[in-house]
Amino acid sequence: VYSGNSGGQTAPVGSRPNGVSWVGAFDLSGNLFEWVNDWSDPGYYATLAAGVVDPQGPASGIGNVLRGGSWGTGDSFYLRAADRGRGVFDGYDFGFRCARSMQ
Repeated sequence: VYSGNSGGQTAPVGSRPNGVSWVGAFDLSGNLFEWVNDWSDPGYYATLAAGVVDPQGPASGIGNVLRGGSWGTGDSFYLRAADRGRGVFDGYDFGFRCARSMQ
């Protein structure tokens, strides 16, 4: 769900069933940006050693990382988890997912 097919608004969760992930998660790209725990710091990744897996991000920054695009994203190219934007929690086109470790 992006500006080219959103009609200017969000869509109900799961309304694009062909986009479900291999683990059954819906709406990982588009509809709403995902506001993640990592602080935004454009130079952070250049400080990491090669091969680091799942870095926790810098201890502080200006705004949190946003991923996945939203209903207002103008180009479908940005509807991917690898795209990193920056935001502060005052917008109308992003949210977050609650998650917990498997037991």
